[in-house]
Amino acid sequence: MNLTKYLFCFLVMLPYISVLAQEDFRAGYVITNELDTVHGLIQYKGNIQNFNGVSFKEGANQPVAVYTPEMISAYRFDGGKYYESKEVIVDGETYTLFLEYLIYGISRVYYGIIDKTEYYFVLKDDKMYVLPNEEKDVTIDGKLYQFKLTQFKGLLRFIYKDAPSVVNQVESASFNHKSMIKMAKNYHKQVCDTYECIVFEKSAKPNKYIEPMVGFASSTMRVRNSDDGVTQSIMSGGFRLHFTSIKFNDNWHFITGVNFSHISFDSTEFYIPNDNVNNIQRWKVSAEYSYFQVPLALSYSFGSGKLKPYLLVGAEATVILSPKYTKELLEGYRNRETDTFRKLQIGYIVGTGMRFQMNENMQLVLEGSYDSRAPAVNIGGFFDNHHVNTLQVGIGANIRLH
Repeated sequence: MNLTKYLFCFLVMLPYISVLAQEDFRAGYVITNELDTVHGLIQYKGNIQNFNGVSFKEGANQPVAVYTPEMISAYRFDGGKYYESKEVIVDGETYTLFLEYLIYGISRVYYGIIDKTEYYFVLKDDKMYVLPNEEKDVTIDGKLYQFKLTQFKGLLRFIYKDAPSVVNQVESASFNHKSMIKMAKNYHKQVCDTYECIVFEKSAKPNKYIEPMVGFASSTMRVRNSDDGVTQSIMSGGFRLHFTSIKFNDNWHFITGVNFSHISFDSTEFYIPNDNVNNIQRWKVSAEYSYFQVPLALSYSFGSGKLKPYLLVGAEATVILSPKYTKELLEGYRNRETDTFRKLQIGYIVGTGMRFQMNENMQLVLEGSYDSRAPAVNIGGFFDNHHVNTLQVGIGANIRLH
């Protein structure tokens, strides 16, 4: 147990040490207003911040320069997102910002967020069209409903009016990268045969990863408000599924999956205060069962090098399989209560760890986590008032799915 505690504390501290030593700078380049290209490192901040400015340095040990959209023409992450400085008018107000450049062709499509609202912009024949994704509140029979307006579809029909087959696609179009890129690409094929269009946003689909894990854990069961507990060491194994958003920030991971284990809490004496009769009960309790856990968690990764620390937090459901349990009153007044052992428990999980990039599609994972769980239903039964806390150290591999 002491070794587990020391290792867990080390894992908790390691990400913070690493974050102090590295920031999320990724290879890329900026294009000056004089159209000179300067290669270096660009700080990755996620979409909303990327629209407003960029932090750039020419080398790992060089000073950082911060550029606003007025100061440079464009910037791009190598093999990734491309942002171009544009002046746009939205609802009568003029904004200068870095728009995400999605596709270059006869029509050029951009994406941006202004005042927390998403917009697509289509540049065609030197005119910039603004495509809003608006919502309108409507009251019907005293109830408030919210409807999404489809004004952007009318604008798309006008923009692509000289390509009837593209106009026919508009009705089924969605307000997302995939639809906007598809229509602009098809339009280019119909009206231009002198050069190919260029898609800068290669995919708007979330990245998906599978992460098989094995772990060593130390679990402690406590009953009611007793200071006593019984601790057991266990092994666990399972897998997780990770989903990341390319559109917003690929440092955020949504995580689910399943983890299997078996635990046997040996027969142990618990001294439990009995508030009803103001005395101490002495119970002998044991429990043994297999279980699987399903997490719903969020994880955030730091840095851009081969070694990436991360934090994790979320909820967890535990399903108990074939429980065997006993309780024996050795001393004190016996309460009238049920013996049911609930087969569904809920709780939370927090964790931290490191991912080491082996290649483009695989990372090695080392993680420390803590979870706490209790029965989902509590109607006063003896085992309704128990809870289990677990410290775990796990290793695994994070594999990208294609």
